[in-house]
Amino acid sequence: MTSQESLGLTGETLWPVPPLEPAGAVELFTARASAADPGFVLDADDTAAVAEICRRLDGIPLAVELAATRVRALGVRELSARLDDRFRLLATGRRGVPPRQQTLRAVIDWSWELLPAAERAVLRRLAVHADGCTLEAAETVCAGDGVHRDEVLDLLARLVDRSLVAVARTPSGPRYRLLETVAAYCLERLREAGELTAVRRNHHRHYTELAERAAPLLYGPDQRAWLDQETANLRDALDGSVRGGAADRALRLVNALAWYWFLRGRLAEAGRSLTAALAAYGARPEAAPDAGDPAAEGHRLRAAAWQVGMASLAGDDVDPVEQATAVLRQYGTHDDPAGRAWAPWFLGVAQVGLGDPAVAGERVAHSLAAFRALGDSWGTAAALSSRAQGIGGGDLRSRLRDAEESAAHFRELGDRWGQLQAADVLAAGRCAVAARLLGCAAEARAAAGAPQPAAERGDVARSTATARRSLGAAAFEAAYASGAGVTPEVLVKEAMGDAGEGQEKAGQGRPGEKTGRRGEDGRPVRTTASP
Repeated sequence: MTSQESLGLTGETLWPVPPLEPAGAVELFTARASAADPGFVLDADDTAAVAEICRRLDGIPLAVELAATRVRALGVRELSARLDDRFRLLATGRRGVPPRQQTLRAVIDWSWELLPAAERAVLRRLAVHADGCTLEAAETVCAGDGVHRDEVLDLLARLVDRSLVAVARTPSGPRYRLLETVAAYCLERLREAGELTAVRRNHHRHYTELAERAAPLLYGPDQRAWLDQETANLRDALDGSVRGGAADRALRLVNALAWYWFLRGRLAEAGRSLTAALAAYGARPEAAPDAGDPAAEGHRLRAAAWQVGMASLAGDDVDPVEQATAVLRQYGTHDDPAGRAWAPWFLGVAQVGLGDPAVAGERVAHSLAAFRALGDSWGTAAALSSRAQGIGGGDLRSRLRDAEESAAHFRELGDRWGQLQAADVLAAGRCAVAARLLGCAAEARAAAGAPQPAAERGDVARSTATARRSLGAAAFEAAYASGAGVTPEVLVKEAMGDAGEGQEKAGQGRPGEKTGRRGEDGRPVRTTASP
């Protein structure tokens, strides 16, 4: 027999009835649409739209059948465009079936009415999540007003048993999500209960705090792991904070996510998000310079520095040098030692080749001293790596020492990005290692889904050409392919093994080829790119 939930009988075997698979849902839709409109034929032009309709209706047979009956009046594409109002669209009753099966709303109404009040509360509050959630998120967002945090797990389990909540097993634990149709219904119920604003605020607060907890891990071995699966929820939290005028929360969120966007190569998204958060902050009634509190002003300054740096890296049509100077001038009067150490480093690195090289060198040197004074190991490693790459000049031996110290810090922290940067310098003049680094960096970008930053494409292309010319095509391809299968830790050790010998050989060429690190325009040449 079929039932919405387990009967709890001895010897009972549960067999979940899943929604239709995509192909089965399209087949059902086509059959029902043809029955309703004998002239309907699924052709190549409509196939994608029908698949999208079935996906958005979660493969629920009743919903697919009801939608198919609308094809005669609306056509496939108009039907797809109107699915945001699915309950009104699919309200035509079917004859000869019980009332609860006549419309899409009726079938969910029937399930809803069977739920106790606490289960209804958790179910409707889950609907604010953009792409499912963890148990921790559900406990945080769904608790309150009649539901204690400790009760959420048991209530979730009952909703899973009733097939109203789907649960997926992931390496980080169970993940709960609603079918799109159920989520749309529950959002309506959330509005009716007068809870939508408060629950969304809880959602935005939770994901802002999650991003802030995850941000320090971006500088170690767990880079990106926490945030990848929450992209949709983080985006929703940011958009909601901006729309709702929660400017300080929006700034906290973009500051926590900025390095994640950098590592992912999502510079355009970073720029849009930072601009939106800063605009929301500036639109506040109390936005006069002397009216903000120090913490909020610190968030604004950091976001402004991120924005200018990301625009510089993306090659946006702005005046980044002047903007960077203005941001750093404001930092000079703000009580934020960590920010005063970080901002000159990031802006100095982001604007290599855009302004006076001596200014970039001074900024990195200032940051290095400030990071050391703060005991910031990652910052120290980053500034050393930047100096080793030629920002601020320096002779060959001092740059090699900086690279070795940087590599040691990054290796201890487990930072893959940092190790690739340090190994890049240590491999200069050693084309086989450089080819392996290029392969490792390309593999890291592919695994991260990060495109190569525009600012680095010319340098990487020149390094590729140099290594290929020196090694020959076959040897270069072999070294490049082997690099894709090793870790940055291995390449750092390999590069450090006889880096001094490689650097001395590199120094025997023309001045521009002293370390294999500078191109025809005099800019430092990188063999790696941000993973």
